[in-house]
Amino acid sequence: MLNDRHLIVFSQTAGKYSDNARALFEYCIKNDTEFRVIWLYQGSLNMLNDHHLSIPTSSFIRMYSLKGAFVSLRAKYFVVSHGTGDMGLYKSSAKKVINVWHGTPIKGIGLYEKFSNKRFISNEISYYDTFVTASHVEASCMISAWGIDHNKVVITGLPRNDCFFTSSRNIEPKILDKLGVKGKKLVLYSPTFRDNGCSVDFFPYHDNKLDPLVKILKSNNAVILMRPHQNDKKSISKLKKIVSEHPDVFFLLDQYTLSDINQITNYLDVLITDYSSIYLDTLLNNVPVIFIPYDYSSYTIDRDFIYDYDAVTPGPKVINKVEFENALLDALETGGIIWKAHRNWVNRMFHHYLHGGACERVIDKIRTL
Repeated sequence: MLNDRHLIVFSQTAGKYSDNARALFEYCIKNDTEFRVIWLYQGSLNMLNDHHLSIPTSSFIRMYSLKGAFVSLRAKYFVVSHGTGDMGLYKSSAKKVINVWHGTPIKGIGLYEKFSNKRFISNEISYYDTFVTASHVEASCMISAWGIDHNKVVITGLPRNDCFFTSSRNIEPKILDKLGVKGKKLVLYSPTFRDNGCSVDFFPYHDNKLDPLVKILKSNNAVILMRPHQNDKKSISKLKKIVSEHPDVFFLLDQYTLSDINQITNYLDVLITDYSSIYLDTLLNNVPVIFIPYDYSSYTIDRDFIYDYDAVTPGPKVINKVEFENALLDALETGGIIWKAHRNWVNRMFHHYLHGGACERVIDKIRTL
């Protein structure tokens, strides 16, 4: 069966609908391109109902169905965001595979990981025709981390970050209204998942009294949206207790409440994290960042960093409760101005394009394949 050069298929494992793949898919739906795009979904279409665009249901087809098999066989292009596992049973070297990835890594990935499977990595990257990155620095990292041909790595910017350069900030996502936080300063607390299975300690201080923090939030008309990993049951339980005690300033923003965190990154006023690279996106909005690397020594036993941690993390590294409260107060009141120059430097390091247009550049690349 001949490949249809105007058909692009998207899919993600575990029924996800998120990140760069989602942004590129919705761009193609919204804009008049020559391509027809189909998202192969698993689970229920109800999982996809948090998007703000009016997307025809005909653009979604159940992955393992006769229609799903048909479009997968017909499509010339397949867009993935994690790996060929996104293609499921339709994995094929006959397709033009575009990996738009799901984040700019600062931690060890691929061959940089301590226990990497070189044979698996070599087989995996053999399917890729294009690998999308945001900067020359990231491109170099991906080439060495995956052993991929440098001619297959393109610098386009990340599709999900186009939202920072549009007027979409004037149209707040429904989730903010649902949570009752419209008009508030939004602080996202989003730590990374621990590979060793350890639970994340969201407020890792001996004195867990939150009254001073609550006072800071209320005086600045701010709220904290807490984002635990879906498998971190212990953290979720702790955060539910915090929310029940202070429901006006703390909100649980888990995977079930919002499946794709990228839908709110354009609305943040402050970000709190540890080792997650999510802050690299928000630097495009010059959002102040607070880092809480409370378990840095033990974390690096399991996971190395590609770059010097202090050099690429432009914000205070707080180690106690008072430092955290002072850092948050500064971020809310001054925008963390003392870190602005460092933020700008890191921003330019990891983002070649500072004016959007990533989706268009990816589509232009696909046209050449």
